[in-house]
Amino acid sequence: MISGTRSGGRSSSSAAAQQTARQFPPGGSHEYPVRTEDDLLTVRHAVRAASQELGFSLVDQTRVVTAASELARNALIHGGGGALFIEPVREITGTGLRLVVKDDGPGIKDVEGALTDGLHHRGGPGTRAGRRAASHAQLRGAHRAGRRDDDHCRAVARPMTSEAWDRPVTVETRIDHYSAVHLAATRARSLGTRCGLGGSLPDQAAAVASELASNLDKYAREGSVYLQALPLGEGLEIVAVDRGPGMADPRRCLTDGYTTAGSLGTGLGAVQRIATDFRINSTVPDGTVAAARITGGQHRPLPSGAGMVCLPAAGEDVCGDSAAIHENGHIRTALVIDGLGHGEAAAHAAGRGLRVFHDHCDDPLEQIMQRMHHALRHTRGAAIGLVRIAPGTADFCAVGNIRLCVLSPQRPHRQLDGRPGIVGWNLPTVQTRTATVAADETTVLYSDGIEARWARQPSAYFLGLPAEVLPVALGHRHRRLRDDATAVSLAGVA
Repeated sequence: MISGTRSGGRSSSSAAAQQTARQFPPGGSHEYPVRTEDDLLTVRHAVRAASQELGFSLVDQTRVVTAASELARNALIHGGGGALFIEPVREITGTGLRLVVKDDGPGIKDVEGALTDGLHHRGGPGTRAGRRAASHAQLRGAHRAGRRDDDHCRAVARPMTSEAWDRPVTVETRIDHYSAVHLAATRARSLGTRCGLGGSLPDQAAAVASELASNLDKYAREGSVYLQALPLGEGLEIVAVDRGPGMADPRRCLTDGYTTAGSLGTGLGAVQRIATDFRINSTVPDGTVAAARITGGQHRPLPSGAGMVCLPAAGEDVCGDSAAIHENGHIRTALVIDGLGHGEAAAHAAGRGLRVFHDHCDDPLEQIMQRMHHALRHTRGAAIGLVRIAPGTADFCAVGNIRLCVLSPQRPHRQLDGRPGIVGWNLPTVQTRTATVAADETTVLYSDGIEARWARQPSAYFLGLPAEVLPVALGHRHRRLRDDATAVSLAGVA
């Protein structure tokens, strides 16, 4: 039920608002005045209608209506009224709505302060809640004492739809305070819904994230919970990583009640029962990696031997890197693409490359690279790495600063670097190189957002991790915060 619908029947103003909302045009921008409380009702109905027309899920509809409602409310209460502009946005990374609110002034002295929870709430959650409800938000303000005619504040919000969610992204929640436990649980519930979990599964995902985060808060240092869609199959992956002190006996920690001090759960034992797949790796004093995978098909075995992480640069809402894994029988093909720089422009380039990969992932690697080169023209370009794992071998084709490392518990590890160039701008002669890979070895493909020094002499900690969790552990310990960081790992095939 959308905001503005009253129990016991609709008022005449609500009916009028819905009639106005039906006039939303199929394309272009449409303006709605924000001068009265009835106008707020019209805005909510109009945004709901527009999001339905674009195929938003019910969750996404609620998010964008929340964003629009708070932006419009602040324009009415604090800005003397104004107007809301609704515009469909269709980009390579997805389809959404752009909401622009302009008011009459007096403007905002402290824009950052305006994004604090509750500062401008007066009957609503406030501007920051509107920002959280959108995948991208900006707030601009101007203030001049005694003048209201030229001043305005402007907010833009574009919600992320399911199409944009098809691009991999890893959400990190740092557990630096107990309050972060609730945040991790809330994010797990939301992302679980986006990953297609139905029924009570999003709530179960929240319970798993809460238990893992609670253990980080109580027993570990420098811990984070990472949430992402599964690299293969459908579902949600929840990974908790820390920097010590580690567990001397991980199996004992899976006993009910052993890790529940001060919590409502029954510890890691409950996590193991809830998750479709759960694994824990721990060494003293290096730390612990605990990974839970939750899917809707409880009786269907999950693909194993593949892991991924894709983290945006610190302070960025979008990731300029992307990655994907494709499986065809006993052969797996993986992509890591690093759009030059970071932010929206880099994400645009990475999105184009990702689409080419999905359409042609079974082609020879050189052909995939050539297709990406043509697709990325008129973008800022990208560094791209491709690897194809077959029984006994790994074929590697890369341009730019993408590296491949083959980790072995028995033999010296091997490294291969991409050829100099920029896909979309200056493509060198494309070549595929082949490395031998045994069944007990792991191949890692990673961007320069992951420090290269880890691979010069891999520690026993990394050599002991399975492919499913290795990329997240690398991202946790060796990412460059000022750059997007992506890694994909594949186990050898017998």
